[in-house]
Amino acid sequence: VPGVEIVGGVNDAVQGMTKGVVDGEQIRVGDQLLVRCIHTPCHTAGHTSYFLSASGSAPAVFTGDVLFVGGCGRFFEGGPEEMLASMKKLSALPAETQVYVGHEYTVKNLQFAIEVEPENQDVQSKIMWAQDTRAKGVVTVPSTIGDEGRYNPFMRVSQPAVRKYCGTNTDVQTMRKLRNKKDNFVGSSRPWIPGGGPLPGL
Repeated sequence: VPGVEIVGGVNDAVQGMTKGVVDGEQIRVGDQLLVRCIHTPCHTAGHTSYFLSASGSAPAVFTGDVLFVGGCGRFFEGGPEEMLASMKKLSALPAETQVYVGHEYTVKNLQFAIEVEPENQDVQSKIMWAQDTRAKGVVTVPSTIGDEGRYNPFMRVSQPAVRKYCGTNTDVQTMRKLRNKKDNFVGSSRPWIPGGGPLPGL
């Protein structure tokens, strides 16, 4: 479209892109909105997230296919090292940052999260809310960076309970094992119920 600038990560072949951006680059939109580009590779080599801030409004980040509510993207063009680095960048954003993700995978992600940490009260509360929300036909986005740090296992690889589930000792090992387990995770069409134990069939 003439006069419209289409932005994407400089290392990704984004169809129609007219401006490639690099990590840390800033773009101003109008008089108020500032967009900071954050290179978050792993799903793709050039994957870029966009952190938006404006005076008087809560900040927001658009994470595409790297961070989902309760989960993360598959490792298509990177490994656990890249995903770990990307999660650390996103974790460093203000806790109140609203997270807008690329897909509605929340319930299945939280089914996996509760298998990883069945005693985590934040996971339990979030999956109950997500199941109810989706049953009403409503989306579960956005979450916040602070919330993701409490229930998303891919942002909790240093936590003893997550490492125990994986049988690992380092963040990189834990990230690799988590993703491998998630890739083979079937999930369930039946809702999780408090006190009901593991999801049926898992």
